[in-house]
Amino acid sequence: MALTETRTEVPADVTAGRPSGLGVLGVGDHKVIGRLFIITSLVFLVAAVAATELLAVDRLEDHGDHHLFLTNAKAFTQLFTTHEYVGVFLGLLPLFLGIALVVVPLQIGARTIAFPRAATAAYGMYMLGGALMIASIAANGGLAGDRNKGIELWFLALGLVLIALLLAAGCVITTVFALRAPGMTLDRVPLFTWGFLAASVIWLLTLPVLLASLLVYYVDFRHGGVMVGDVATGSLYFKTLWAVRQPELYAIAAPALGFFGDVLPVTARARYDSKLLEYQGALINIGAFAVLGFGAFLVTSVGRTTHSLVFIVMAFLAPLPVLALLALSGDLFRRGAKVGKPQVGAAFMFATAGVVLLVVATIAGAVRSVPPAKVQGTLFDSGHFLLILLAGVAAAIGALHFWSTKIIGKPVNDLAGAGAGFLVLAGGFVYGVAEMVNGGFGNQVQSGATGMVGWNYVAAAGGAVALLGVVLGVVNLLPALRPGGGEAPSDPWDGHTLEWLTTSPPEPGNFAEVPYVTSEAPLLDRREATGSTSEQEEAR
Repeated sequence: MALTETRTEVPADVTAGRPSGLGVLGVGDHKVIGRLFIITSLVFLVAAVAATELLAVDRLEDHGDHHLFLTNAKAFTQLFTTHEYVGVFLGLLPLFLGIALVVVPLQIGARTIAFPRAATAAYGMYMLGGALMIASIAANGGLAGDRNKGIELWFLALGLVLIALLLAAGCVITTVFALRAPGMTLDRVPLFTWGFLAASVIWLLTLPVLLASLLVYYVDFRHGGVMVGDVATGSLYFKTLWAVRQPELYAIAAPALGFFGDVLPVTARARYDSKLLEYQGALINIGAFAVLGFGAFLVTSVGRTTHSLVFIVMAFLAPLPVLALLALSGDLFRRGAKVGKPQVGAAFMFATAGVVLLVVATIAGAVRSVPPAKVQGTLFDSGHFLLILLAGVAAAIGALHFWSTKIIGKPVNDLAGAGAGFLVLAGGFVYGVAEMVNGGFGNQVQSGATGMVGWNYVAAAGGAVALLGVVLGVVNLLPALRPGGGEAPSDPWDGHTLEWLTTSPPEPGNFAEVPYVTSEAPLLDRREATGSTSEQEEAR
C-alpha cells in the first residue's frame, strides 16, 4: 500500500465507540482528537482575549511606573509581549486546526484521517508545549523576562507547539489530497476545507522559518546574546514579531473566509452559479488571501522590508479577496430570496462578523503599510492585530455553532449564539478602530492615559463588549456537552456538503456509503434530483 493510498478498513479503535478518561489520549479517531484541540484552545483563546481587555483597561490610568491593575510597567510589558503569541499559537490556530480535524474528513467523504496516530501525538505535544509556555511566563521568562531559565523554557515551549501544529496540519493536508470521495476533484472540495488547505500550506512554508529562527536565537542567547541582545527590554519580541503581524496573520485568518463561503449558500438558500463560475471565483479568492499572508520574507529585516514595495503591494491587494466574497454574498441572497426566506442564525452572524472585521483589518493594513502614515510601532498595530484575531475567533465560534451536531453531537441555542456574534462584531469594531485612532496620533502601547484619553475609554468599552460576546458564544456551547437529550438531526440546515450525510454525532467510520460527487454541492444535487428536503428525508 502506498503511503497516501486510501485505506480500505478503518482502524479498530476508530470504530470502538467514544473512549472516556485517559483513554482519549490513545485513540485514532479524528473526531476525538479534534475535540481535544478545540476544548484546550478555547481556554487559551478566552484567556488571550481577556488579557487584551486587561491591557486596555490598565492603560486608563498611568502614573509613571504604576498602572491601574498591573504592579508596574515591567508587568505590563511582559503581558503585552506574550498575549499575542498565546492568542495565535495556543488559541486561534489550534482552534481552527481542531475544527478541521473533525470537519474536513467529513466534508470530503473520508472514513478517517491520514496518520491518526501522528495527529494524537500532535495534540500531546501541543498540550505539553502550552503548559510549558504558561509556566515560562510564570517563571519570569517569556519574551521580556529577567530569568534565563524561564526564557529558555519559552524557547522550548514555543518550539514544541510549532512542531505540534505543523504535524497536525500535515495530517489534514494529506487527508485532503489522498482520501477524498470519488469524483471530488480539488475544485469541488468545500470552501472551509479549501481555506484550511490553503492556510496550512502557507503555515508549512512559514512556521518552520519561525522554528529555525527560535533555534538560532536560543543558541545565541545561551552563548552571549549578540543577536538577541537584552531580552528583558523586549528585543526577542521584536525579532519574532513578524509571526504575529501583517501579513502573516492573514494566512491564519484564511479559514474564516472558507467558513463564510460554506455557510453563505446554506443561509441564502441558493447555490453558486456554475455559469458565472462563482464557486471557482470563491476558491481563487480564498487561495489568494492565504498567499497574501506569506510573511516569512519579513524575517530577513523587519525594519526595512515592511516599507518595501512588495510589502505595500501585498497590503493593498489583501482587501480585494474579502470584498469579492462580500459582493458574492449579495448576489446569492438576491437569488435565494426568490426561493424562500433566508435562515439567518448564529453561524451566519458569526461568519459575517468575521468577514466584516477582516475587511476593516485589511484596509487598515493597507494604511499601515504606507511609510508616510507612520503608524507602525504604535497602538495602531495593537488595534490591527485585535481585528484580525477577533475575525478569526468569530468565524471559529460560528463554525462550532454550525457544525455543533457533528463536533459535539447536539444542536445549540441559535438565537443566543446570534446575539453573541453581534456583540463580537460591535465590540471588536469599536475596540479595533479606537486603538487605531490612538495609534494614528502617535500613541505608543505604554502611553496610558496621556494624550487621547477618551479613545482609551472607548477602546476599553469595546473590548469589554467583544470579550462578553466571545464568552457568551463559548458558554452557549456548554449545554450541548451534557449527556442525554436524544439523537440530533443529521442535517438541521439543509446543508450542501457531505458532512450532513452522516449521523449526528457521526457514526464509527463516518459513512456507511459515500456517493459519487459531481459538483461542489452533492447533497443539494441529491435533493434536487429527488425533489425533497433533508427534513422530509429525516421524517421518512
